[in-house]
Amino acid sequence: MAKDDDLIVNVFIADEKISIRIQRDENQSDEEEITRRSAKGINDMVRELMMSNPKIDKTKALAVVALQLAINYDKNISSSEKELAAMVTSLENLRKNIEEEMLIINGN
Repeated sequence: MAKDDDLIVNVFIADEKISIRIQRDENQSDEEEITRRSAKGINDMVRELMMSNPKIDKTKALAVVALQLAINYDKNISSSEKELAAMVTSLENLRKNIEEEMLIINGN
């Protein structure tokens, strides 16, 4: 829900002005920086794609960049989920080992 005191960050993506509302709080400067850095990254990717393939228009370049970013996001999520599952397994094994050691210490 937008509030009147939200910060409006304006960025340009492929020459189109995009306005993003950011809630004013202790994370505001981080959110603003992430928004600006993300817009720059998209523009850099579009520019690089259009330079390497002069026949591609901005709309298609944006679609390709969107797909590339979605693929990278999905790979990162999958990787993070695998890492999290491995950590959970390790913690469960550690818990079992501690319980076994406690039984030995308590003489059971």
